[in-house]
Amino acid sequence: MNVEVHKFGGSVIKNAEQIRLIRTIISKLRRPAVLVVSALFDVTNMLERIYRFLQEERYEKATSEINKVIEKHITIAEHLNIETNRIYEILYPLTIQEKDLSYAEVVSLGEKLSSYLIYEFLRREGFENIKYVPAQSFMITSSHQFGAIPKLEKISKLFTPPDENELILTEGFIGADEKGNPTTLGREGSDFTATIIASILNSKRVTLWKNVSGIYNADPAEFKGARIFENINVNEAIEMTFFGARVLHPRTFTPLENKNAKLIIKSPFSEKYTTVSEEPTQPFQPIFILHKNVRLISCYLKYPDLMDAVDYARIYQLSAEHKVPIKLLQKGARSLSLVVPENIPTLDEFMLHLSENYNVRFNDNLFLLTIRHLRQNITELLKGEIILSEITRQTQHYLMTEWQPIDISALS
Repeated sequence: MNVEVHKFGGSVIKNAEQIRLIRTIISKLRRPAVLVVSALFDVTNMLERIYRFLQEERYEKATSEINKVIEKHITIAEHLNIETNRIYEILYPLTIQEKDLSYAEVVSLGEKLSSYLIYEFLRREGFENIKYVPAQSFMITSSHQFGAIPKLEKISKLFTPPDENELILTEGFIGADEKGNPTTLGREGSDFTATIIASILNSKRVTLWKNVSGIYNADPAEFKGARIFENINVNEAIEMTFFGARVLHPRTFTPLENKNAKLIIKSPFSEKYTTVSEEPTQPFQPIFILHKNVRLISCYLKYPDLMDAVDYARIYQLSAEHKVPIKLLQKGARSLSLVVPENIPTLDEFMLHLSENYNVRFNDNLFLLTIRHLRQNITELLKGEIILSEITRQTQHYLMTEWQPIDISALS
């Protein structure tokens, strides 16, 4: 029995109108199927702000943001004729403003809210053979609050496949460790949830519903002349996500490797889509990836000596422990420069541990441009100072202080 997995991202469940559209899509799906839902659009960002305000004891700011989250979900529930009491119950831990709530305890509430709204709406619309399965009942992971590692063997034992003609609805992004403590898989983690479930079920097709028509060779909002891929090789897609393409979670493809499965990225608002598979990329074209809001960290030795393998190993170990992905690294005789995303919840802890062994300086609000498969030099098109660059056979990296959209139509 082949079970298809469909993930619905927050950008396609922004409001009641879009949830009604998703209902139409779900009604036409082949069954059995598993539905994975993200938090509503922008809710994870709101919850991250609440977490930060609580940690900083800025309770008025936290209250204001909590009220926005409540209002957003109540408004949608009322438009869909859904009981609202459960929304207050889910958000109760926030309303009492406990400072000791963990990151995962706070941000996981977004998926719990969206799954409640969508599940109840589908039931009211006559979907009788649908079952809600909380992700934290089966998505067992390491204890990391952010970027937790799934324990596939345990997950496969706990997740029960849907019966014939049944729909299972669950949350993406969130999980729990073996003690039941909430965890998260990292931003865009709902994609990862979907492919983990597909791997367990040996599904041949996973569809990720997003607000974009597929994977483009560049972000159309930043690059004039961006073109969609009809098919992209899985290894190329992994490179794109690693260097900052936000259309997918970087580990989305890992569970599907050697499974002969296809990953479809499509939008409810377009007929176009992209298939990610082991087939060659078509059409082959240069790729441009812009990663905004990155930090340049410079580490300098505190004593007169040279950087060596011990230093490199120490910094990589700290990166792994704090789940801070290093996007670019350059070595000097007595220094090391790292480029990392700014939005990592554990970044401050990472910096603190770095400072125990090194003099640390950093610059924020930078832009990392990564280009693949382009022989031409495009530095004349870039605005602002290039403060770090690296060029290899297939890839160019430019770290910049400013960014303005560029036209790539004539580049090949």
